[in-house]
Amino acid sequence: MSILHTPGPWSYRPDSYDDWGIVRAPVTEQGRLLGGIICQARDPEACDEVTLAAHREAKTDPWEANARLIAAAPELLAAANEAFDFLGGIDGASEIRSTLLASISKATPNTPDMEKSK
Repeated sequence: MSILHTPGPWSYRPDSYDDWGIVRAPVTEQGRLLGGIICQARDPEACDEVTLAAHREAKTDPWEANARLIAAAPELLAAANEAFDFLGGIDGASEIRSTLLASISKATPNTPDMEKSK
């Protein structure tokens, strides 16, 4: 059985009431969330209360960078797959392809490394 991720594009805090670090699935034309919250990129032990208070006062999200990276994941995975395939015909690209394959395999654990590298 193949496990598929929630289709993108995913969004970082698309709703004004979203908490810090929220990544959501796309919204349908009817305004209904397909998958709701994908994740909350948050490490409660990463910031002390003083730092969190400063973020609250500044109205900034201490986990924004992580959440934005996660929100970009579906597009990044698609780009990595395309780059892997494109680089297959280019001499000297084996190191880059290996890096891409490792990333693709991390994101798609049910895809055997050997199958993709052929």
